[in-house]
Amino acid sequence: MQLKSSLWFLGALLLIVAGGVLSAQTDADFDHGIIAYSKTSPTDPVAQLQKRLDSGEVTLKSEPHLGYLPAILRELKVPVSSQTLVFSKTSFQFTQIAPSRPRALYFNDEVYVGYVQDSPLLEFASVDPKLGAVFYTLDEEEKGPPRFKREIYFCLICHDSSANTGGVPGFMTLTVAPDKTGNALRFVPVPASAMSDQTPFSERWGGWYVTGHHGTQRHRGNTTFSPGALLERMDWSKGANLDKLDGLIDTSPLRVLARGRRATIPLLPWNVFGLLWSRSYAACSL
Repeated sequence: MQLKSSLWFLGALLLIVAGGVLSAQTDADFDHGIIAYSKTSPTDPVAQLQKRLDSGEVTLKSEPHLGYLPAILRELKVPVSSQTLVFSKTSFQFTQIAPSRPRALYFNDEVYVGYVQDSPLLEFASVDPKLGAVFYTLDEEEKGPPRFKREIYFCLICHDSSANTGGVPGFMTLTVAPDKTGNALRFVPVPASAMSDQTPFSERWGGWYVTGHHGTQRHRGNTTFSPGALLERMDWSKGANLDKLDGLIDTSPLRVLARGRRATIPLLPWNVFGLLWSRSYAACSL
């Protein structure tokens, strides 16, 4: 009940942020003609996993600290080594995300899994052959077998954008100017924007933790902004060419999932949220 109350509170905040857009939205706003987005049953990998759970074909084991996350990653064939870390408050679980507690994202070509430390709620974005981007949550505090809940309205406030997703439900990877708490500053000369393979290297990964070597090039990862900060005076070198995140955050809670194996954080993620298409990886230890 506490989690559900929190979600209603977050939903109210989203209504304010969205300027009341949600209150005027109906199913038809998301159905996009013959696709019937809100009414059509999805067949994406998450929906297929739910069917296997319902039939008893598979069961998910909950582990201490990480809950169902390891088991779900295995069943969805999402590699632990795909882990990326974003510390900007750009998830509906923004109250639990901070530079010291980044959200972890895991992905393959079809599924994206979001994990927020100490949160009972897992986030999922999946590619459906007919519907395109489909979104889910899994509440680990709910009694009974695990169940993926399809999310439409709250997720599509951001993920159905004419500017970033072509006016249909879709994926996006944002680069923002985060302050020391992870909030995206609005009144700075670095507006929030969706990244793609066309985004200049120097404008990528604002609000993300990034490791790897990139020579004299600079990016906006590993950096927080002060209100009124001037772009031309930012020292990007402090966040450049990092081998590890030691000194920035405590990575031990995330190392538990890797079980001592060498984890990788892609410098140029391929297909992260379907937008960054470089296959160049930099393998780095947490």
